[in-house]
Amino acid sequence: MLIGELPISGNRLAELVHVQDDDVEPLLAGDLTRFLVPVPTTEVRRALESKRQGSISSPQHADDAQDAPMHILRQVWTDTHSKAVDLGLVDGDDTAASDEYDPATYQRFFQHLLQRRNCRFLDVDTVYADVGSSHDLNVPTDELVPSADEISDVLASLEATWTTDQVRSVDAWYEV
Repeated sequence: MLIGELPISGNRLAELVHVQDDDVEPLLAGDLTRFLVPVPTTEVRRALESKRQGSISSPQHADDAQDAPMHILRQVWTDTHSKAVDLGLVDGDDTAASDEYDPATYQRFFQHLLQRRNCRFLDVDTVYADVGSSHDLNVPTDELVPSADEISDVLASLEATWTTDQVRSVDAWYEV
């Protein structure tokens, strides 16, 4: 079993939602793989944002400093709403609401992204008591961190093989 937190928004790991002609596609599209998308209520989302602000203000773990700051979380939501409007998944006339998280919009957008995957949505309506940092795990974990050489190799490969149009196409990450 592999469990991962996969932030697809903004082309981060968007390859997982695009159908590819490769050896991994049957696994990603198969019945043995399930994408679970937690959809918090508005109240839970507010509580999570408050907890995030608290962990930024008073970190309890060294890795708390690596959490995305609030302006990034808000930008991800704004982008999600904007892309949902662009795709016609929600009405764009109510621009005042675009700054406010909406569970229905969130679910429709991820339903669109994961339309070719075995996907289930989990309604999250409960906030559990704090027990410390989310980084305090009592299980073995591995963090994938590329070396400087690996980063240089990937960048060199991209620069050598990608055209300007291909680089620009990354902006359309949400079109599946």
